[in-house]
Amino acid sequence: MKLPTWDLLICTIPHRHARLLELLADLDRQVTGLFEGQSPGIRALLYRDNLTHSYGHKTQALVNASEADYVSCADDDDLFAPDGLARIWLALQSRPDYVGFCVRWTQDGQPKLPVEHSLRHPRWDNGSDIFRRTIMQFNPIRRDIALDGTWEGGYEAERRWGDQVTAAGRCKTEAWLPEPAVYWYRESTADTFKTARVPMPPDAILPLPAYPWLTVLTAEGSV
Repeated sequence: MKLPTWDLLICTIPHRHARLLELLADLDRQVTGLFEGQSPGIRALLYRDNLTHSYGHKTQALVNASEADYVSCADDDDLFAPDGLARIWLALQSRPDYVGFCVRWTQDGQPKLPVEHSLRHPRWDNGSDIFRRTIMQFNPIRRDIALDGTWEGGYEAERRWGDQVTAAGRCKTEAWLPEPAVYWYRESTADTFKTARVPMPPDAILPLPAYPWLTVLTAEGSV
């Protein structure tokens, strides 16, 4: 049986270069360890601009550009658990519509409430002891099902996309990964989508490292 393919979709800006390097280095360690010189079934598509487009615009462009069986997003300042990609990759072998998992959420380095992303939860629920989410962009989902929703700009674009995918009714089967968390959501209150920024001078934009599993897109096209 042909193995599935999975694209990680990453939106970034030059202002977050240092955190992005940390994510890419960790992905390289995990992808290299999983496939040991073979053609990787996990790849990453990265969209970098200089404050030209919204997160929604860039995410939609990445979904459209992908040719993988599964897609999921990764924020440029987040990380996966050391065995996170391996656990998800194993779950994908059963060809589910969606992979549900636990998320470790920290705010400025301090642990917050645990989070679950799962089809078992029919809606978003901010409980007193746990946050529950249904379809989320951080979870691998069949790309053809992901296209049932459209990414737009603005606050909670991910929630509107997820609601559209849910309403289409095609996301039904889930491979559930319980604790420990496989995705580490690292929130920084000083660096959010609301943080005031101006475009960086072109000569201040640092180059990105090259990895065989990484494709970089810009507003001008792939590079």
